Amino acid sequence: MHDYRAIFLDIDGTLTQPGHSAPPVSAVAAIESARRLGRRVFLCTGRCEAMLKPLLHCADFDGYVASSGGLVVVGSRDVFDCPMTPQEQAHVLTALSDNGVFRTVQTRMGAYCDEGFRDFLRARDVQNGSSELLRWREAIEQRLQMQPMRDYGGEPVYSVVCMSPTRAQLERAMAECNEFDFVLMDDRQHDLVNAETANRRYDKGSGIKQVCAAIGVDPADSICFGDSLNDLPMFAAAGFSVCMGNGGDAAKQSADAVCQSVEAGGLAKAFADFGLLA
Repeated sequence: MHDYRAIFLDIDGTLTQPGHSAPPVSAVAAIESARRLGRRVFLCTGRCEAMLKPLLHCADFDGYVASSGGLVVVGSRDVFDCPMTPQEQAHVLTALSDNGVFRTVQTRMGAYCDEGFRDFLRARDVQNGSSELLRWREAIEQRLQMQPMRDYGGEPVYSVVCMSPTRAQLERAMAECNEFDFVLMDDRQHDLVNAETANRRYDKGSGIKQVCAAIGVDPADSICFGDSLNDLPMFAAAGFSVCMGNGGDAAKQSADAVCQSVEAGGLAKAFADFGLLA
């Protein structure tokens, strides 16, 4: 069994159920046990720093890769900090807005969502004869402490999460923003098209390499856990990759192994299976 010295954990769909900030008790216990054995444990997430902070109260971590690699923190030290340039920021926000795509901007201080998104969901609920969509969104905003766009103070943006009524609208905006890649995620349950900007200067994989360099660990001696397309760079950078059982097909095919789902306590079981608790 390989002696992995650094562990990297995605949050949504891996450490927690998507949109939640409370990991299973079994996962917290596994993290604490691994750290007592001298292993270093890091979050590696698309969430901005403000949205991952609730997790820091649930378990002790040695640092984190936030905003899909845009911010890398080891201990209390910033190893890498690379928000969008002001020009990139203005361009992508305008292109998305002009094409009717709702935006959630992620900054170091918080996440801010277009107020019109709630109105859109409310109208969709009326059309469907239910209040399920709006209740779903309100629950996510409350759990992740998201704020309305009117409170956004212009601080640097690391990424933009996009929610589009149609794929065509999003694709028009994407075509105008060729300085970015976009990771697309169809939300079939809620009939939305979701995506997130991906900065070409970094990704989760570069974040893993920066952490490993900072702590003196060979990336080959690291293991990572994820569940979705934006975890593929992480899978490529770590010495061994594990996809959650609830993950997408592309992530499962790219990982070295697949464990049980987050709902089934898969993370803790995988820690045991891959020798992280011994």
